[in-house]
Amino acid sequence: MSHDKLRHEKNCLNCGQIVEERFCTHCGQENLQIQDSAFHLILHYIQDLFHYNGKIWHTLKNLIVKPGLVPVEYMEGKRMRNLDPVRFYVFSSTVFFLILFFIVNVREWHEPPPSELNYTKRLYNLNQEKKFLKGAPDTAYVNLLIAPLIAKQDSAGTLDSTSSGSSFQLDLGTPPTDTTDSGWLSKLIGKRAEQRRQELEEKHSGDAGSAATDFFDEVFHKLPLLLFLSMPFFALFLKLLYLRSFRKRYVDHFIFSVYHYAFLFMITSLFMIVNYGMNKVHHPWVEAILNYGTGLFFLYLAVYLWLSMKRFYLDRWYYRLPRYLILMFLLMGTMLLLFVLIFMVTVVM
Repeated sequence: MSHDKLRHEKNCLNCGQIVEERFCTHCGQENLQIQDSAFHLILHYIQDLFHYNGKIWHTLKNLIVKPGLVPVEYMEGKRMRNLDPVRFYVFSSTVFFLILFFIVNVREWHEPPPSELNYTKRLYNLNQEKKFLKGAPDTAYVNLLIAPLIAKQDSAGTLDSTSSGSSFQLDLGTPPTDTTDSGWLSKLIGKRAEQRRQELEEKHSGDAGSAATDFFDEVFHKLPLLLFLSMPFFALFLKLLYLRSFRKRYVDHFIFSVYHYAFLFMITSLFMIVNYGMNKVHHPWVEAILNYGTGLFFLYLAVYLWLSMKRFYLDRWYYRLPRYLILMFLLMGTMLLLFVLIFMVTVVM
């Protein structure tokens, strides 16, 4: 129930009926004073998530303590105590990716050298200037500047001294020259990959490390799409694996999958926060605990799915084991294919 003030007027703003007390008996809307400030909207969203009768914490507790119980209760119609799957998934995925993108910064993986020592970038700019001045007398002066930079680059053992000064590649294979459909598509993708390489090269003035980092940062920020797309396949694999044993609809498997993914997001978020905090303490004992803890965490995730399937599907372990192994194999293969697809989309877009 909201703590906002009630309106003095007794007409329902939603349906126009007379409201005797707090809620309209016709449509159920609270007769509250209208507040349209941004602060109120944000506060309402936070209250809806955290103060929602404690559902979010109750759901998470049930998922941790009793794997598979929440989707079982949802399918049985016991839906008041736990958060519905879509709301829980949206909240958990939002928290997970906010924490992930805060902790993991791909752009920090490559730190470009100072401007005066970035020979690759300086060579690229001089080569661009050389192309602009092609045929003019000033070209000789540019060549005089290029020669010592190439010598310094070679002596410093940095990137290879190609004509462009860049080693960034975005190679998806040499496109075939035939006119078949597959050859045409491969040729088109290869052409677009070369355009993207040139765009990134120009954006970073030939700095191959910065260009590669920029590209993989784009791929990394498409990780939510990868996990979102894999979830329907996860449910489909469960449907196929239990096709002859249980008369469950696809939506039943999908609800199980949504709760499972949401749980993974929440528990992994907690693990990342703890891991991030402990990494700040530079001590051999802490590092040892982190190493063992990481291994135990991934073992826990594997065992958790096994226990969830046991409670939800009620099958015997010798039937469940091959299904579990096949499910893991299919899921890993699907996520690999989806990653390749997202990688190629990042190249083309």
